[in-house]
Amino acid sequence: MLGQLSGNKIRIEELNRFDNGFKLENGHDRWQIDHLINEIIIGLEKAKKEYGINDTYLGIDTWAVDYVLIDQNGDKLDYPISYHDSRTKNSVTKLTRKYSKEYIYKKMGIQFLDFNTLYQLFEEDKSQLKQAKSIVMIPDYIGYRLTGKAVTEVINASTTQMLNLREGLFDSELLSEVNVTCDMFPSLVDTGTELRTIKSSISNNHDILNCQVITVATHDTVSAVVGTPASGEDDWAFLSSGTWSLIGRELSVPENGPMAFEENYTNEWGAYGTYRFLKNIMGMWIVQRIKHEYQDRYGFAEMAKDRYAAIGVDTEEAIAKLATVPLSIHCWQGDDIHGFLFPNQELTGGIDVSGNFPGAATTPDELSGDLSKALSIIPGSHKVQLHAIYAVTDKKKDLDELEPEDFSYWVDWQNNKKLAWI
Repeated sequence: MLGQLSGNKIRIEELNRFDNGFKLENGHDRWQIDHLINEIIIGLEKAKKEYGINDTYLGIDTWAVDYVLIDQNGDKLDYPISYHDSRTKNSVTKLTRKYSKEYIYKKMGIQFLDFNTLYQLFEEDKSQLKQAKSIVMIPDYIGYRLTGKAVTEVINASTTQMLNLREGLFDSELLSEVNVTCDMFPSLVDTGTELRTIKSSISNNHDILNCQVITVATHDTVSAVVGTPASGEDDWAFLSSGTWSLIGRELSVPENGPMAFEENYTNEWGAYGTYRFLKNIMGMWIVQRIKHEYQDRYGFAEMAKDRYAAIGVDTEEAIAKLATVPLSIHCWQGDDIHGFLFPNQELTGGIDVSGNFPGAATTPDELSGDLSKALSIIPGSHKVQLHAIYAVTDKKKDLDELEPEDFSYWVDWQNNKKLAWI
């Protein structure tokens, strides 16, 4: 991707799109890492040739947890094994026979996923580990190949489940359990650290621009969160979707207590001293595999159109119609559907309650504030339907005793917002 600063905005364009995948080699699913590096170089060539750019900065982010073993000569021992590989099946159970999950979580604050780097190293080929001088995470390895300098960016390092929350360093106790030492990882660096310019051996053989490599937030989810137009902690969350979807919040202090442990939440390090308190949920993996089964002959949009066409839906026509339909809120449950007349009533009769959440509105001002916030981010014109239980009265009334003046609070609010009632 090419990002160019124009005024106070960054304009982003696609420079070079290419596939990424793994192949079964030497008994394992392995990333074709050299292919990725070559495609990055092609993108840099295009930046100069097609856009006339001579000087730029390059930041690299990728998926987390995977790594490359480097030998004494600075070369990779083999293509890196993918976290999709089955070698770590049951590894969590095996490793936690000595150290309990509670103990590891208290120290690391990272969710238990069997493909975490900790369990990959636990299952790593012991003969290769003996030959390895360094262990370099995937985005750092790409930076190393381009510049000749190897580092370990701290955010991605936290996804290994081996970075101690309190000390901010690799945990020697856990490392010894997987037969590696701290000095096998290149020096930890913060996000934003300048690496080097691209090696002359690359720039001399390719018509590329003068390029300074920056160690950005190298886990792709973190870079996505950094780019989210939000600030503070209290009024926003994120959902970042790729092969996985990751949903969570950005915190200034990690949450690694008993409840977070029981729910298997993670505290991955974020940019600028933050922590991303999140959970992995289903993402695009299934549709990616379907695309792969079709030998990547079709894009995602083409696949969706074909599926809808099979049941008689013209997607282009449907989208055109949707563009003319105003958006309305048919039922927005801003509280636990108790309302203000009977706030302590028992909800029975199979009512599906979804408004019982922390911070749910309990007063008219809180509910109107929540609704105002929702309407402020929903495009188009708006209509509001209000249930009688949200009447604002100076004394307790049954529904059949309500008068028009009992809704004056909402009428005034509606007039102020210039809304229509239905």
